[in-house]
Amino acid sequence: MRIKIPKEKIRENIPNLMRRLGYQPLRDPRSRELGYVRRLGAGFYPRFHAHPSLDQDGNLIIDLHFENMKPMHMRGTTRVEREGQVLEGEAERIQLLLSY
Repeated sequence: MRIKIPKEKIRENIPNLMRRLGYQPLRDPRSRELGYVRRLGAGFYPRFHAHPSLDQDGNLIIDLHFENMKPMHMRGTTRVEREGQVLEGEAERIQLLLSY
C-alpha cells in the first residue's frame, strides 16, 4: 500500500517524521537499505514496515506493508500483506496523526 503525503504537510525531515509516527529505523543487513518498522507487540513480529521516499514533486510516498510472521527460511521469504484491512487502519492512523 502506498500513502501519499502532500509536501505542504511535511514540516520536518523524514527520520523525525517517521519517529513521530511511531516507526523506528531498521537497516536491512543484506541490501543495506534503510526502512522503518512499527512493532505491534514486544516481539519483532508482527510489524508494519515502511519505506519512505520523495516523488519528483516533493511529496512524501510511504510504501507500507505488514509482516505478520518471521521469514520462513534464510532466503528471506516473509509472510507479507500489501493490502487489506490492517493496512487500511494503519494508513488512517498515519493520516490522522498528520491531520489531513
